[in-house]
Amino acid sequence: MKKLSIYKIPSYITNIFLFLFYFSITTLTPYQGDDFIFKINPFNYSIDLDIIIEVMNSLWHWYNYWIGRLVGNFLLFHFLLPDKIFFDFVNSIIQVLFINIIFYLSKNRVAKDKLDSSFLLLINLLLFFGFYGYSSVFHITSSILYTWTHMFSFLYYIYFFKNWNNEYSQKRNVFFFLFGIIVGCGFEHVFIAQLFCFCLLAILKILKKISFLPFYTLYSFFGILIGGSILMFAPGNFARLKYSNFELGFELSRFINYWNFQINFMLDDVKYLWIIFILISFSYLFIFKRKFVFKNNSFLILIIGIVSIISLSISPVYHNYTNLFFYYCLLIFLLSLFKIEKLSENTLNVTFTLIFLFSITFQGYMLINQKKIHDYSVELEQIILKKKYSGQQNIIVKQIDIKTNRFINYQALFNDAMDLRNQGVAKYYDVQSIKTIK
Repeated sequence: MKKLSIYKIPSYITNIFLFLFYFSITTLTPYQGDDFIFKINPFNYSIDLDIIIEVMNSLWHWYNYWIGRLVGNFLLFHFLLPDKIFFDFVNSIIQVLFINIIFYLSKNRVAKDKLDSSFLLLINLLLFFGFYGYSSVFHITSSILYTWTHMFSFLYYIYFFKNWNNEYSQKRNVFFFLFGIIVGCGFEHVFIAQLFCFCLLAILKILKKISFLPFYTLYSFFGILIGGSILMFAPGNFARLKYSNFELGFELSRFINYWNFQINFMLDDVKYLWIIFILISFSYLFIFKRKFVFKNNSFLILIIGIVSIISLSISPVYHNYTNLFFYYCLLIFLLSLFKIEKLSENTLNVTFTLIFLFSITFQGYMLINQKKIHDYSVELEQIILKKKYSGQQNIIVKQIDIKTNRFINYQALFNDAMDLRNQGVAKYYDVQSIKTIK
Protein backbone atom coordinates (compact mmCIF):
# COMPACT_ATOMS: atom_id res chain seq x y z
CA MET A 1 0.00 0.00 0.00
CA LYS A 2 2.82 2.40 0.83
CA LYS A 3 4.59 1.56 -2.43
CA LEU A 4 1.40 2.28 -4.36
CA SER A 5 1.05 5.67 -2.69
CA ILE A 6 4.64 6.60 -3.46
CA TYR A 7 4.23 5.28 -6.99
CA LYS A 8 1.27 7.60 -7.60
CA ILE A 9 2.74 10.76 -6.05
CA PRO A 10 3.43 12.38 -9.49
CA SER A 11 -0.23 12.05 -10.51
CA TYR A 12 -1.37 13.41 -7.13
CA ILE A 13 0.83 16.48 -7.55
CA THR A 14 -0.33 16.96 -11.14
CA ASN A 15 -3.99 16.82 -10.14
CA ILE A 16 -3.42 19.35 -7.36
CA PHE A 17 -1.65 21.60 -9.86
CA LEU A 18 -4.59 21.32 -12.29
CA PHE A 19 -7.10 21.98 -9.50
CA LEU A 20 -5.28 25.18 -8.48
CA PHE A 21 -5.27 26.31 -12.10
CA TYR A 22 -9.02 25.82 -12.57
CA PHE A 23 -9.85 27.25 -9.16
CA SER A 24 -7.78 30.40 -9.63
CA ILE A 25 -9.36 31.18 -13.03
CA THR A 26 -12.90 30.26 -11.98
CA THR A 27 -12.81 32.51 -8.92
CA LEU A 28 -11.84 35.43 -11.18
CA THR A 29 -14.70 34.72 -13.58
CA PRO A 30 -17.75 36.93 -12.93
CA TYR A 31 -21.38 36.24 -13.71
CA GLN A 32 -21.98 36.94 -17.36
CA GLY A 33 -24.36 36.40 -20.27
CA ASP A 34 -26.70 33.48 -19.69
CA ASP A 35 -25.86 33.33 -15.97
CA PHE A 36 -28.20 36.25 -15.40
CA ILE A 37 -30.93 34.65 -17.51
CA PHE A 38 -30.92 31.50 -15.42
CA LYS A 39 -30.39 33.33 -12.15
CA ILE A 40 -33.50 35.40 -12.82
CA ASN A 41 -36.16 33.32 -14.58
CA PRO A 42 -37.10 35.26 -17.75
CA PHE A 43 -40.45 33.53 -18.17
CA ASN A 44 -41.82 34.49 -14.82
CA TYR A 45 -40.04 37.25 -12.94
CA SER A 46 -42.22 36.63 -9.91
CA ILE A 47 -40.16 33.54 -9.25
CA ASP A 48 -37.23 34.31 -7.01
CA LEU A 49 -34.42 31.82 -7.46
CA ASP A 50 -32.92 32.90 -4.15
CA ILE A 51 -35.63 30.81 -2.50
CA ILE A 52 -34.59 27.21 -2.89
CA ILE A 53 -38.12 25.81 -2.89
CA GLU A 54 -38.81 27.86 -6.00
CA VAL A 55 -36.02 26.19 -7.93
CA MET A 56 -38.36 23.35 -8.81
CA ASN A 57 -40.93 25.84 -10.04
CA SER A 58 -38.31 27.50 -12.20
CA LEU A 59 -37.17 24.10 -13.48
CA TRP A 60 -40.76 23.34 -14.42
CA HIS A 61 -41.04 26.66 -16.27
CA TRP A 62 -37.92 25.99 -18.33
CA TYR A 63 -39.07 22.45 -19.07
CA ASN A 64 -42.41 23.71 -20.37
CA TYR A 65 -41.30 26.89 -22.12
CA TRP A 66 -37.76 26.45 -23.39
CA ILE A 67 -35.71 23.27 -22.94
CA GLY A 68 -35.99 19.74 -21.56
CA ARG A 69 -32.46 19.28 -20.19
CA LEU A 70 -33.56 18.64 -16.63
CA VAL A 71 -30.22 17.41 -15.25
CA GLY A 72 -28.20 20.42 -16.42
CA ASN A 73 -30.87 22.93 -15.44
CA PHE A 74 -31.37 21.31 -12.02
CA LEU A 75 -27.67 21.60 -11.24
CA LEU A 76 -27.45 25.10 -12.67
CA PHE A 77 -30.30 26.53 -10.62
CA HIS A 78 -28.87 25.09 -7.43
CA PHE A 79 -25.34 26.32 -8.06
CA LEU A 80 -26.61 29.81 -8.83
CA LEU A 81 -28.26 29.99 -5.41
CA PRO A 82 -25.31 30.02 -2.96
CA ASP A 83 -22.20 32.15 -3.00
CA LYS A 84 -20.23 31.66 -6.21
CA ILE A 85 -17.21 30.28 -4.31
CA PHE A 86 -19.16 27.03 -3.90
CA PHE A 87 -19.38 26.64 -7.68
CA ASP A 88 -15.73 27.64 -8.06
CA PHE A 89 -14.62 24.82 -5.79
CA VAL A 90 -16.90 22.11 -7.20
CA ASN A 91 -16.26 23.11 -10.81
CA SER A 92 -12.49 22.86 -10.30
CA ILE A 93 -12.86 19.34 -8.91
CA ILE A 94 -15.12 18.29 -11.78
CA GLN A 95 -12.80 19.69 -14.46
CA VAL A 96 -9.86 17.76 -12.99
CA LEU A 97 -12.03 14.67 -12.62
CA PHE A 98 -13.07 14.95 -16.26
CA ILE A 99 -9.43 15.05 -17.37
CA ASN A 100 -8.81 11.87 -15.39
CA ILE A 101 -11.93 10.25 -16.89
CA ILE A 102 -10.67 10.99 -20.40
CA PHE A 103 -7.30 9.53 -19.45
CA TYR A 104 -8.88 6.39 -17.99
CA LEU A 105 -11.09 5.76 -21.03
CA SER A 106 -8.11 6.18 -23.36
CA LYS A 107 -5.62 4.17 -21.29
CA ASN A 108 -7.92 1.88 -19.30
CA ARG A 109 -6.03 2.60 -16.09
CA VAL A 110 -5.71 5.28 -13.43
CA ALA A 111 -2.81 7.74 -13.65
CA LYS A 112 0.10 6.60 -11.54
CA ASP A 113 3.55 7.66 -12.69
CA LYS A 114 5.46 10.50 -14.34
CA LEU A 115 4.48 9.50 -17.86
CA ASP A 116 0.81 9.35 -16.89
CA SER A 117 1.15 12.79 -15.30
CA SER A 118 2.49 14.05 -18.60
CA PHE A 119 -0.62 12.64 -20.28
CA LEU A 120 -2.89 14.44 -17.79
CA LEU A 121 -1.17 17.76 -18.52
CA LEU A 122 -1.26 17.01 -22.23
CA ILE A 123 -5.01 16.30 -22.12
CA ASN A 124 -5.56 19.61 -20.36
CA LEU A 125 -3.63 21.45 -23.08
CA LEU A 126 -5.35 19.53 -25.88
CA LEU A 127 -8.75 20.43 -24.42
CA PHE A 128 -7.94 24.12 -24.50
CA PHE A 129 -6.00 24.32 -27.74
CA GLY A 130 -8.12 21.71 -29.45
CA PHE A 131 -11.67 22.75 -28.80
CA TYR A 132 -12.30 24.06 -25.29
CA GLY A 133 -13.72 27.51 -25.23
CA TYR A 134 -13.11 29.68 -22.24
CA SER A 135 -16.80 29.80 -21.46
CA SER A 136 -17.33 26.04 -21.54
CA VAL A 137 -14.96 25.65 -18.58
CA PHE A 138 -15.24 28.71 -16.32
CA HIS A 139 -18.57 30.28 -17.28
CA ILE A 140 -21.18 28.87 -14.84
CA THR A 141 -23.99 28.24 -17.32
CA SER A 142 -21.92 26.72 -20.11
CA SER A 143 -19.70 24.72 -17.78
CA ILE A 144 -22.61 23.02 -16.01
CA LEU A 145 -24.82 22.57 -19.07
CA TYR A 146 -22.04 21.21 -21.27
CA THR A 147 -18.89 20.03 -19.49
CA TRP A 148 -20.60 18.66 -16.36
CA THR A 149 -23.40 16.98 -18.27
CA HIS A 150 -20.98 15.37 -20.73
CA MET A 151 -18.84 14.19 -17.83
CA PHE A 152 -21.78 12.12 -16.54
CA SER A 153 -21.94 10.33 -19.91
CA PHE A 154 -18.25 9.45 -19.92
CA LEU A 155 -18.33 8.39 -16.27
CA TYR A 156 -21.20 6.13 -17.28
CA TYR A 157 -19.05 4.59 -20.03
CA ILE A 158 -16.31 3.78 -17.50
CA TYR A 159 -18.72 1.74 -15.36
CA PHE A 160 -20.35 0.24 -18.45
CA PHE A 161 -17.10 -1.21 -19.82
CA LYS A 162 -15.59 -2.01 -16.42
CA ASN A 163 -18.47 -4.30 -15.47
CA TRP A 164 -18.66 -6.10 -18.82
CA ASN A 165 -17.37 -9.47 -17.62
CA ASN A 166 -18.81 -9.37 -14.10
CA GLU A 167 -21.45 -11.81 -12.89
CA TYR A 168 -25.18 -10.99 -12.88
CA SER A 169 -26.19 -8.49 -10.19
CA GLN A 170 -29.64 -7.01 -9.64
CA LYS A 171 -28.14 -4.03 -7.80
CA ARG A 172 -25.90 -3.37 -10.81
CA ASN A 173 -28.90 -3.55 -13.12
CA VAL A 174 -30.81 -0.99 -11.04
CA PHE A 175 -27.74 1.24 -10.92
CA PHE A 176 -27.38 1.28 -14.71
CA PHE A 177 -31.11 1.87 -15.13
CA LEU A 178 -31.11 4.92 -12.82
CA PHE A 179 -27.79 6.25 -14.11
CA GLY A 180 -29.08 5.72 -17.65
CA ILE A 181 -32.04 8.01 -16.95
CA ILE A 182 -29.65 10.77 -15.84
CA VAL A 183 -27.41 10.28 -18.87
CA GLY A 184 -30.40 10.14 -21.23
CA CYS A 185 -31.62 13.53 -19.93
CA GLY A 186 -28.35 15.21 -20.94
CA PHE A 187 -28.34 16.22 -24.60
CA GLU A 188 -30.57 15.36 -27.52
CA HIS A 189 -27.81 14.41 -29.98
CA VAL A 190 -25.94 12.39 -27.33
CA PHE A 191 -29.12 10.48 -26.47
CA ILE A 192 -29.64 9.57 -30.14
CA ALA A 193 -26.02 8.41 -30.44
CA GLN A 194 -26.19 6.27 -27.31
CA LEU A 195 -29.45 4.67 -28.43
CA PHE A 196 -27.87 3.89 -31.79
CA CYS A 197 -24.92 2.11 -30.13
CA PHE A 198 -27.23 -0.05 -28.00
CA CYS A 199 -29.06 -1.09 -31.16
CA LEU A 200 -25.69 -1.76 -32.83
CA LEU A 201 -24.59 -3.99 -29.94
CA ALA A 202 -27.88 -5.90 -30.14
CA ILE A 203 -27.45 -6.44 -33.90
CA LEU A 204 -23.86 -7.61 -33.44
CA LYS A 205 -25.06 -10.04 -30.78
CA ILE A 206 -27.78 -11.40 -33.08
CA LEU A 207 -25.25 -11.79 -35.90
CA LYS A 208 -22.93 -13.51 -33.39
CA LYS A 209 -20.19 -10.97 -34.00
CA ILE A 210 -19.90 -10.63 -30.23
CA SER A 211 -20.26 -13.67 -27.97
CA PHE A 212 -21.43 -11.95 -24.79
CA LEU A 213 -23.74 -9.06 -23.93
CA PRO A 214 -24.21 -8.21 -20.21
CA PHE A 215 -27.77 -8.26 -18.89
CA TYR A 216 -27.37 -4.75 -17.50
CA THR A 217 -27.17 -3.56 -21.11
CA LEU A 218 -30.94 -4.02 -21.32
CA TYR A 219 -31.45 -1.99 -18.14
CA SER A 220 -29.12 0.68 -19.49
CA PHE A 221 -31.08 0.80 -22.73
CA PHE A 222 -34.43 1.35 -21.02
CA GLY A 223 -32.93 3.85 -18.57
CA ILE A 224 -31.43 5.96 -21.34
CA LEU A 225 -34.62 5.56 -23.40
CA ILE A 226 -36.75 6.89 -20.53
CA GLY A 227 -34.35 9.74 -19.80
CA GLY A 228 -34.12 10.61 -23.48
CA SER A 229 -37.91 10.56 -23.85
CA ILE A 230 -38.24 13.01 -20.96
CA LEU A 231 -35.67 15.18 -22.71
CA MET A 232 -36.99 14.95 -26.27
CA PHE A 233 -40.70 15.34 -25.56
CA ALA A 234 -40.40 18.32 -23.22
CA PRO A 235 -43.08 20.93 -24.09
CA GLY A 236 -40.34 23.57 -23.97
CA ASN A 237 -38.60 22.05 -26.99
CA PHE A 238 -41.65 22.60 -29.16
CA ALA A 239 -42.21 26.07 -27.71
CA ARG A 240 -38.62 26.96 -28.61
CA LEU A 241 -39.08 25.64 -32.15
CA LYS A 242 -42.13 27.85 -32.53
CA TYR A 243 -40.26 30.83 -31.08
CA SER A 244 -37.38 30.35 -33.56
CA ASN A 245 -39.75 29.72 -36.49
CA PHE A 246 -38.11 26.37 -37.09
CA GLU A 247 -39.86 23.37 -38.63
CA LEU A 248 -38.75 19.81 -38.03
CA GLY A 249 -37.74 17.85 -41.08
CA PHE A 250 -34.88 17.54 -43.53
CA GLU A 251 -33.83 20.59 -45.50
CA LEU A 252 -30.91 20.30 -47.93
CA SER A 253 -29.80 23.90 -47.43
CA ARG A 254 -29.70 23.53 -43.63
CA PHE A 255 -27.86 20.22 -44.00
CA ILE A 256 -25.23 21.81 -46.26
CA ASN A 257 -24.84 24.84 -43.99
CA TYR A 258 -24.35 22.56 -41.00
CA TRP A 259 -21.56 20.51 -42.54
CA ASN A 260 -19.94 23.65 -43.90
CA PHE A 261 -19.92 24.93 -40.33
CA GLN A 262 -18.43 21.68 -39.03
CA ILE A 263 -15.68 21.52 -41.67
CA ASN A 264 -14.69 25.14 -41.05
CA PHE A 265 -14.67 24.44 -37.32
CA MET A 266 -12.40 21.43 -37.76
CA LEU A 267 -10.00 23.31 -40.03
CA ASP A 268 -9.93 26.52 -38.02
CA ASP A 269 -10.91 26.26 -34.36
CA VAL A 270 -9.64 22.71 -33.94
CA LYS A 271 -6.48 23.03 -36.05
CA TYR A 272 -4.28 22.94 -32.93
CA LEU A 273 -5.61 19.50 -32.06
CA TRP A 274 -4.53 18.11 -35.42
CA ILE A 275 -1.13 19.87 -35.28
CA ILE A 276 -0.36 18.50 -31.82
CA PHE A 277 -1.63 15.05 -32.77
CA ILE A 278 0.62 14.95 -35.86
CA LEU A 279 3.65 16.03 -33.81
CA ILE A 280 2.96 13.42 -31.14
CA SER A 281 2.38 10.73 -33.76
CA PHE A 282 5.65 11.57 -35.49
CA SER A 283 7.56 11.32 -32.22
CA TYR A 284 5.73 8.15 -31.30
CA LEU A 285 6.37 6.33 -34.59
CA PHE A 286 9.81 7.56 -35.57
CA ILE A 287 11.58 8.62 -32.38
CA PHE A 288 10.18 6.14 -29.86
CA LYS A 289 9.59 3.57 -32.64
CA ARG A 290 6.30 2.31 -31.26
CA LYS A 291 3.18 1.01 -32.99
CA PHE A 292 -0.38 2.23 -32.67
CA VAL A 293 -2.67 0.06 -30.56
CA PHE A 294 -6.35 -0.40 -31.41
CA LYS A 295 -8.89 -0.55 -28.54
CA ASN A 296 -12.48 -1.68 -29.09
CA ASN A 297 -13.87 0.39 -26.22
CA SER A 298 -12.43 3.64 -27.50
CA PHE A 299 -13.63 2.81 -31.00
CA LEU A 300 -17.19 2.36 -29.71
CA ILE A 301 -16.92 5.73 -27.96
CA LEU A 302 -15.77 7.25 -31.25
CA ILE A 303 -18.84 5.79 -33.00
CA ILE A 304 -21.07 7.40 -30.35
CA GLY A 305 -19.33 10.72 -31.03
CA ILE A 306 -19.69 10.41 -34.80
CA VAL A 307 -23.40 9.57 -34.59
CA SER A 308 -23.93 12.49 -32.20
CA ILE A 309 -22.40 15.02 -34.59
CA ILE A 310 -24.33 13.56 -37.55
CA SER A 311 -27.61 13.86 -35.64
CA LEU A 312 -26.89 17.55 -35.09
CA SER A 313 -27.41 18.13 -38.82
CA ILE A 314 -31.18 18.18 -38.23
CA SER A 315 -30.94 20.36 -35.11
CA PRO A 316 -32.44 23.87 -35.21
CA VAL A 317 -29.47 25.30 -33.30
CA TYR A 318 -25.82 24.37 -33.37
CA HIS A 319 -22.68 26.17 -32.23
CA ASN A 320 -19.20 25.38 -31.02
CA TYR A 321 -20.35 23.96 -27.68
CA THR A 322 -22.62 21.39 -29.32
CA ASN A 323 -19.49 19.90 -30.89
CA LEU A 324 -17.82 19.29 -27.55
CA PHE A 325 -19.12 15.78 -27.02
CA PHE A 326 -17.83 14.61 -30.39
CA TYR A 327 -14.38 16.04 -29.77
CA TYR A 328 -14.20 14.47 -26.33
CA CYS A 329 -14.89 11.13 -28.03
CA LEU A 330 -12.33 11.87 -30.73
CA LEU A 331 -9.68 12.82 -28.16
CA ILE A 332 -10.26 9.60 -26.21
CA PHE A 333 -9.87 7.57 -29.40
CA LEU A 334 -6.71 9.38 -30.52
CA LEU A 335 -5.06 9.07 -27.11
CA SER A 336 -5.97 5.38 -26.92
CA LEU A 337 -3.79 4.73 -29.99
CA PHE A 338 -0.65 5.61 -28.06
CA LYS A 339 0.96 3.08 -25.78
CA ILE A 340 4.40 4.20 -24.78
CA GLU A 341 6.25 1.71 -22.58
CA LYS A 342 9.78 1.10 -21.37
CA LEU A 343 10.99 4.63 -21.99
CA SER A 344 14.23 5.70 -20.37
CA GLU A 345 14.18 7.78 -17.22
CA ASN A 346 15.81 10.68 -19.08
CA THR A 347 13.10 10.59 -21.75
CA LEU A 348 10.40 10.60 -19.09
CA ASN A 349 12.00 13.56 -17.30
CA VAL A 350 12.42 15.60 -20.48
CA THR A 351 8.86 14.87 -21.63
CA PHE A 352 7.33 15.76 -18.29
CA THR A 353 9.46 18.91 -17.89
CA LEU A 354 8.62 20.28 -21.33
CA ILE A 355 4.88 19.71 -20.96
CA PHE A 356 4.93 21.11 -17.41
CA LEU A 357 6.80 24.29 -18.44
CA PHE A 358 4.41 24.86 -21.34
CA SER A 359 1.47 24.34 -18.99
CA ILE A 360 2.88 26.86 -16.51
CA THR A 361 3.36 29.45 -19.29
CA PHE A 362 -0.11 28.94 -20.72
CA GLN A 363 -1.83 29.02 -17.36
CA GLY A 364 0.06 32.16 -16.39
CA TYR A 365 -1.22 33.79 -19.59
CA MET A 366 -4.78 32.74 -18.69
CA LEU A 367 -4.46 34.05 -15.13
CA ILE A 368 -3.13 37.49 -16.17
CA ASN A 369 -5.92 38.05 -18.71
CA GLN A 370 -8.64 36.79 -16.42
CA LYS A 371 -7.49 39.18 -13.68
CA LYS A 372 -8.11 42.08 -16.11
CA ILE A 373 -11.65 40.84 -16.80
CA HIS A 374 -12.29 40.41 -13.08
CA ASP A 375 -11.13 43.95 -12.33
CA TYR A 376 -13.35 45.33 -15.10
CA SER A 377 -16.41 43.43 -13.82
CA VAL A 378 -15.88 44.86 -10.32
CA GLU A 379 -15.57 48.36 -11.78
CA LEU A 380 -18.69 47.82 -13.93
CA GLU A 381 -20.73 46.73 -10.94
CA GLN A 382 -19.66 49.81 -8.99
CA ILE A 383 -20.73 52.05 -11.91
CA ILE A 384 -24.13 50.34 -12.16
CA LEU A 385 -24.78 50.58 -8.41
CA LYS A 386 -23.66 54.23 -8.33
CA LYS A 387 -26.08 55.15 -11.13
CA LYS A 388 -28.85 53.12 -9.53
CA TYR A 389 -28.45 54.80 -6.13
CA SER A 390 -28.41 58.22 -7.83
CA GLY A 391 -31.94 57.48 -9.04
CA GLN A 392 -31.31 56.21 -12.58
CA GLN A 393 -33.48 53.28 -13.71
CA ASN A 394 -32.45 53.12 -17.37
CA ILE A 395 -28.70 52.65 -17.10
CA ILE A 396 -26.21 53.06 -19.92
CA VAL A 397 -22.58 52.02 -19.51
CA LYS A 398 -19.57 52.15 -21.81
CA GLN A 399 -18.92 48.96 -23.74
CA ILE A 400 -15.75 47.11 -22.82
CA ASP A 401 -13.18 46.74 -25.56
CA ILE A 402 -11.72 43.24 -25.13
CA LYS A 403 -10.26 41.20 -27.93
CA THR A 404 -11.87 37.81 -27.37
CA ASN A 405 -10.54 34.40 -28.35
CA ARG A 406 -10.96 30.85 -27.11
CA PHE A 407 -9.01 31.77 -23.95
CA ILE A 408 -10.47 35.22 -23.25
CA ASN A 409 -14.18 35.89 -23.22
CA TYR A 410 -16.53 38.29 -21.45
CA GLN A 411 -20.13 39.03 -22.33
CA ALA A 412 -22.01 40.57 -19.43
CA LEU A 413 -23.83 43.30 -21.32
CA PHE A 414 -24.92 44.14 -24.87
CA ASN A 415 -26.09 47.30 -26.68
CA ASP A 416 -29.71 46.14 -26.83
CA ALA A 417 -31.68 46.74 -23.62
CA MET A 418 -34.30 44.21 -24.78
CA ASP A 419 -31.73 41.42 -25.14
CA LEU A 420 -32.75 38.61 -22.82
CA ARG A 421 -29.32 38.66 -21.17
CA ASN A 422 -29.52 42.41 -20.56
CA GLN A 423 -32.98 41.94 -19.06
CA GLY A 424 -31.50 39.40 -16.68
CA VAL A 425 -28.76 41.84 -15.61
CA ALA A 426 -31.35 44.61 -15.14
CA LYS A 427 -33.48 42.34 -13.00
CA TYR A 428 -30.45 41.23 -11.02
CA TYR A 429 -29.58 44.85 -10.13
CA ASP A 430 -33.27 45.79 -9.77
CA VAL A 431 -33.37 48.50 -12.46
CA GLN A 432 -35.73 48.97 -15.42
CA SER A 433 -33.19 48.55 -18.20
CA ILE A 434 -29.48 48.46 -18.92
CA LYS A 435 -27.41 48.55 -22.09
CA THR A 436 -23.99 49.51 -23.42
CA ILE A 437 -22.74 52.19 -25.82
CA LYS A 438 -19.43 52.37 -27.66
